[in-house]
Amino acid sequence: MSVSGWVNINNNGISLIPTFSLGKPSMLVDLSLKKKRLSFIPQFRYNLQDQKPWNFILWSRYRLIDQGKFTMQLGAFSSIVFKEQLVQLNGIDQYMVGTTRFLIGEIIPAYQLNQNSQISLYYMYTKGLAGASNYNLGSIQGTFNSLINFGKQRIDWSPKFYYLKVGDTPQQGSYFYSYLQISREGFPISVNTIQNIALKSTINASIFNWNVGLSYHL
Repeated sequence: MSVSGWVNINNNGISLIPTFSLGKPSMLVDLSLKKKRLSFIPQFRYNLQDQKPWNFILWSRYRLIDQGKFTMQLGAFSSIVFKEQLVQLNGIDQYMVGTTRFLIGEIIPAYQLNQNSQISLYYMYTKGLAGASNYNLGSIQGTFNSLINFGKQRIDWSPKFYYLKVGDTPQQGSYFYSYLQISREGFPISVNTIQNIALKSTINASIFNWNVGLSYHL
């Protein structure tokens, strides 16, 4: 079994569905346990500004197909989102932290272009529990590791176009997402940034989300 992980601190937490963001500084703790074709990836996200949990994700993936350059992974996981809610206790309005739960499934076929480049398709269905919204998300994504090398420094880039639909409502949108990371060989700290741009959307969310952060690789 292989174990890895990283900790990221950033100025604006970007959600699992990047159309949405926390709007506050956040910390992500991401662990990965892999054994042969199976992996378990717990992820814990914290609201640093309010010093409260934001989102916990318990992720599992299985590599169903592994044939040279072509792979296909299936994933299933649960997500808990923490959010302050206004409740009335003994006739007094008070804010308390409540939870919204989701069950999520995904499928990821991918093709390795070369040692450092990959293109993949992605589909995710999110089932909201207790009246929460359902989501359908589909995307095409490129992964370009060592896109630029200068000395021991390297730049990795992962762009994607995705489409998001909210349940049975007319809310939908198409987006461009970009993840860029600058790292140094043998050094555990990297700088990264995310940009998410709405190309055409009727979803009530920001047209542009972004963050910049530091990651420490365990």
